[in-house]
Amino acid sequence: METTKIVYKAMIYCDGPYKDTTGYKNASKKTDFDHDEFYDWVRLKVSENHIVLISEYQMPDDFVCIFEKEQTNNMSKNSGKVSKSTEKLFISKVQIPLFLASYPERTEEFEQYLETD
Repeated sequence: METTKIVYKAMIYCDGPYKDTTGYKNASKKTDFDHDEFYDWVRLKVSENHIVLISEYQMPDDFVCIFEKEQTNNMSKNSGKVSKSTEKLFISKVQIPLFLASYPERTEEFEQYLETD
């Protein structure tokens, strides 16, 4: 995975190719995206105290959806096909306390992910 220098405690928004979809295509080459490597990279960035937001349809169990919205997609203009999907925004479960510090009104919705003593 290519890396870019990221400032300390940055907010990182990731909108890569969605898993189990056709992905992005370039006229000169098709890019294979390693989702497992990406998930590991996100976990690393979270462990480095970055806030990481991921736009995706699905994520591994150690992530949680914090927002979702149904979208109409007209990606294939030539075919005239229109489809609907639910776009989702995920964060690592480790980041739930940080998320709730900004959105305390959503505590009840996410309390199942909070550690209790």
